Amino acid sequence: MPRIAGEAASSRIQSSPRSAISTFCDDPEEVEARSLLAFCAAIGAHFLAADHGDRTRREVLARAADLLLEDRAEDARR
Repeated sequence: MPRIAGEAASSRIQSSPRSAISTFCDDPEEVEARSLLAFCAAIGAHFLAADHGDRTRREVLARAADLLLEDRAEDARR
């Protein structure tokens, strides 16, 4: 049960990455960790001022999404 109203909204928003990640990841702890990181990246990207060298913010966020949403088990089977 959420302690504050904002937690209920956050839980609903975070359920989308959670359900997407759970399609390829069976470990509930990893699903939760990846969904938290995805949620933080989505919200925090607006607030973060960082130099990404030769890469654009869009490129870095796309790579972060690839890392969070990649099926490592599938990669190991290749």
